[in-house]
Amino acid sequence: MDYRLEVFSRVAEHQSISAAARVLNISQPAVTRHIKMLEETYQATLLTRSRSGVALTEAGVVLLEHARQVAWMEDEVMAKIRKDDSLLRGRLRLGASTTVTQYYLPNVLTSFKMRHPEVEIEVVEGNTDAVISHLLGQRIDLGLIEGPCSRRDLRVRRFFDDLLVFIVPVGHPLARPKAVPPSELLKYPIISREHGSGTRRYIESALNAVGLDPRKRRIVQELPSTEAIKRAVEAGLGVGCVSRIAITQELATASLDIANIKGLEIRRPFSAILPLGPDPVGLRQIFLSALS
Repeated sequence: MDYRLEVFSRVAEHQSISAAARVLNISQPAVTRHIKMLEETYQATLLTRSRSGVALTEAGVVLLEHARQVAWMEDEVMAKIRKDDSLLRGRLRLGASTTVTQYYLPNVLTSFKMRHPEVEIEVVEGNTDAVISHLLGQRIDLGLIEGPCSRRDLRVRRFFDDLLVFIVPVGHPLARPKAVPPSELLKYPIISREHGSGTRRYIESALNAVGLDPRKRRIVQELPSTEAIKRAVEAGLGVGCVSRIAITQELATASLDIANIKGLEIRRPFSAILPLGPDPVGLRQIFLSALS
């Protein structure tokens, strides 16, 4: 669907320009510009504005019905594509942040490739900032990130809720089941992800929320991957913080343990990012559905 029609449909649905802007994750002036462009195209006033919100004119009602028909037709095309997997082929360029690539994506790719063997998927790995840069540079078609994205020129879709945990060697004073206050973390050396990492941003935000200044942490080493952090913690270099889904094997073999920090629960979304514009169709849309 023409993105201007999508913006118009959201304004009509919510009877509010500000509400539509929040749903679409764009600014109110951007919504107004899209509506004005449609009015210039059709040479008609589409909305009337008042203190209570907006209402459709007669021309607006006609255009909304057209927008709904376009959306329905696109749904029909997508249903036909999904029904006949032999139609689905091509190349999809993914950019994925480190944790997503190593611990979430493999199972998704396996299932997707079994269903759509003719699709070629290229995966580029990097931290959250790198993935955003690749998408803005049009070097990838879809980004999968584990960090926050506040850019208003990108659309963000959550597909998984992740839990970050502090990890220590078995027998460490911070290890479960004993709960310790967050201030105990400051007593031990920390192994951290690099600047630009989504994991690092969430950790620092969570520490601030419980009254700990992240700058007071004694970071003895920055490492660019979860695997490197796990191995360094096992070797006794310090305390690390990684995704819970990344340590299943280590917990089973008792090579690592989870630090039990009182009142500190760090949750974050894994999100897909894509450029502003019409809803994705074809490969991107079907892969987005497969993510969850």
